[in-house]
Amino acid sequence: MRFKAVIFDQDGTVADHELVYEKAFKIVLARYGVNPSHEFCHERGIGIVENWENFFRRFDLQTDKTPSDLAQETQDEFERMIDQSRLTPGFREFAIKLKKGGIKLALATSNSRGIVYKIGKLLEIDNLFDAIVTGEDVENKKPDPEIFLLCARKLKVHPFECFVFEDASSGVIAAKKAGMKVGVILHNNFDHPVFDRADLVVEDFSSVPVGLFI
Repeated sequence: MRFKAVIFDQDGTVADHELVYEKAFKIVLARYGVNPSHEFCHERGIGIVENWENFFRRFDLQTDKTPSDLAQETQDEFERMIDQSRLTPGFREFAIKLKKGGIKLALATSNSRGIVYKIGKLLEIDNLFDAIVTGEDVENKKPDPEIFLLCARKLKVHPFECFVFEDASSGVIAAKKAGMKVGVILHNNFDHPVFDRADLVVEDFSSVPVGLFI
């Protein structure tokens, strides 16, 4: 079938900066006496606050700060390094082709609207999307499908008419729960068993067959 809309995750999908976020998490963890191993990795796609909730359990953090406090410290560190963010290869060209083909585009990210705005300006992609939904717009983060269903409503299309691009297992699960097809962008990423449920797996957007959409 031809799709009417394509929905993109931001962090790790459209924007290649998950390793920058990993640095930011490590800086803040070290501030509170935790020096994670080389294999440390935050959970992609679920949100900064949610990662800190996990860290409190994982590392038995001893601090009066809340997960929200530490999330803000993480965002502050990320913003100091935000110029290290890069656009995923092939994204701009792919998005422009979709728009010319009459496909609606949306961004669905667990990140904050402030960070989304700054990344959009930095990477010059803020004018590409017909709708943007952030973690501040929903009650339930991925793997709950709420963010993708809200995107579909904003775009005035049915969920089955949407294709989602993600880089995280939580996003793949959320898209499937929403009744949408989903593709995985693997760059700077590790494979995950849930990716077997994806309808498309590619290294970056330059590998996506545009003929699937227009």
